Amino acid sequence: AGKIVRFMADIDMENKQFSGIIKFAGRLEGNNKTISNVNLGDNGDNDIGLINKLEDGGHIENLTIASGIVSGDNRVGAFAGSIKGMVTLIGVKNNADVRGAGSEVGGFIGDSAHNTDENILTIENSSNGGKVTGDGDHVGGLIGMNDTTLKIINSSNNGVVSSDGGSVGGLVGRNYRSTTTINNSFNTSAINGVESIGGLVGTTSNNSNLTIKNSSNSGALTSVTYPIVNGAITGGSSVGGIIGFVSYSELSISNSLNTANISAEGQMIGGIVGRNWHSTIKIDNSSNSGDIVSTSIWGEVGGIVGGSSKSLTINNSANSGNLKAERNIGGIIGLNSGTATFTNVYSYAVKMTATGTATDSIGGIVGKMSKSMENEVGTVTAINSYWLYDATAEGSASGTGIDKAVGTDGKGDGVYAGDSSKALTIAEFKSSTNFNAWDFTGDTGIWIMGTNYPTLRNLPVVKP
Repeated sequence: AGKIVRFMADIDMENKQFSGIIKFAGRLEGNNKTISNVNLGDNGDNDIGLINKLEDGGHIENLTIASGIVSGDNRVGAFAGSIKGMVTLIGVKNNADVRGAGSEVGGFIGDSAHNTDENILTIENSSNGGKVTGDGDHVGGLIGMNDTTLKIINSSNNGVVSSDGGSVGGLVGRNYRSTTTINNSFNTSAINGVESIGGLVGTTSNNSNLTIKNSSNSGALTSVTYPIVNGAITGGSSVGGIIGFVSYSELSISNSLNTANISAEGQMIGGIVGRNWHSTIKIDNSSNSGDIVSTSIWGEVGGIVGGSSKSLTINNSANSGNLKAERNIGGIIGLNSGTATFTNVYSYAVKMTATGTATDSIGGIVGKMSKSMENEVGTVTAINSYWLYDATAEGSASGTGIDKAVGTDGKGDGVYAGDSSKALTIAEFKSSTNFNAWDFTGDTGIWIMGTNYPTLRNLPVVKP
């Protein structure tokens, strides 16, 4: 603790097995040097990383792990197996493969421990390019399980993330009873898991407060466990382009986007959020352009949100991806059993295809309205919001847009208020005059009129 260790040269570990530094609470200055050919840990050990346990005051900066393998059981990460206290990673890079036979596996850190309210983990200007593989739950491109205040800034994952368990994310596997901010960060690689899978975060739960802004997912996402349809995020229930599962928490997403296709065998699949369970979610200035396919008998697929209970607010956001499921397909949300308000939102889903017999459970705004488990009636208020329906384009029966806001299947279990919202044709989508009270002002407006439909002005640049 309190000591400074500075790298003065690159180090070649020559693939010799190394169990890692047991504990460290000082300042590790990489000095822009690299460690190559690492062989850290084995599949039978917990808390495996360059530093097994990075403790209060621990700081790593400007260091690259260029190649090799980091392997263990639970709590496995290239830089640290587990952390606690005030810990900072700045300007670090990992390109070694990280493998965990158990849970809590991350490209940088396996697990963060929550022992005081003053714990803060900061990851800034850093990137992971190594494959991250776990056999259990909580697997992430940067951190597997986060149980502390977390800040991810200007950082990314570019390595394939896969798990045979749940809570799998491009940046964070699971965010647990924590306050987390993700800003100017992105994932570009494949993500595969069983359930609760997100382009950036797999799960946020247990009274967490998660804020995501100016961030994106653009990974070409694949799976060996589930069939691949149009590439992309592949897995079971609760799958979202930005976050998979939100449980008893608060979530805010702004100026963010998903461009990856999503394929899942489960239900509640969304372009931005998979499933909202008893949480408060607000989405602003965000969009999905990836196609979404679910093979579940329940479907529940939405261009922005798969399914939601409690509270959902979406402003100035859009879906332009195609949607396909057996039933319960909505241009904005697949299934709603809570209170939802949409303002200045649209879905330009050229194809909305129901593969089952309940073809009436397709809606331009909502696929299905439902009562909550507490027997509360779901409500949707749609203000100046629009969806594509053009009877001349390929035929509406095959799902080219839809002529109604809410699928009739289950409509009696909810209330829809959307007098200022309506379907637009392909031609009408091309004119800003058809979008009542939307901000297309000069160089400062929220929206820009694109070739076929409006686009948001201030979304982040999609990374290759």
